[in-house]
Amino acid sequence: MCTVSWLPAPGGYTLCFNRDERHTRGPALPPEHRVAAGRAFLAPYDSDHGGTWLAVNDAGLTLALLNRYGPRRGTAMGPARSRGLVILELIGAGGVTAALQALERADLRHTAPFVLVALEPDRPPRLAEWDGAILAMARIRCLISSSIYIYLIGRSDPTAALCRSPHRTTERSMSPHMSVTADFVSTYIFCPR
Repeated sequence: MCTVSWLPAPGGYTLCFNRDERHTRGPALPPEHRVAAGRAFLAPYDSDHGGTWLAVNDAGLTLALLNRYGPRRGTAMGPARSRGLVILELIGAGGVTAALQALERADLRHTAPFVLVALEPDRPPRLAEWDGAILAMARIRCLISSSIYIYLIGRSDPTAALCRSPHRTTERSMSPHMSVTADFVSTYIFCPR
């Protein structure tokens, strides 16, 4: 499972990201400095498809991409485009708003479903979800995981259920092991209101 979490700080944030390592993937390539739309950025690379799952630019914008599991909507034909290319197309933006506006204009029809977390200093983080047919956006507050997320599909703010009380809001919709995971998340991870 991929997981992204952060801790806001004045003028910045601390970011933690865990990439799901499948044995069928080629090894990740180390982070490189590159330039997109005149902005310097740093990102590791997927050796199979050339995309990335995480990038930060010189404006302080961080984009983190999680695979979205669950039913794929939409009817686009042909091979799926790598999700990791989306970040490379957006990281030249000057901030979260510009990145998400560019995402709204992007042709995602052949892109596999994903969840994108966008952060910048002193601003609320944002989440964009592409399910194969619909692009939805929301403000978010805490930990995002590609594996936990599938149990919260359909909620306008998937982190809200985890940040409130997993026993009241998610117990009926989760398998027993996910209920334990949600309990762990709400107990040990700070979720600001």
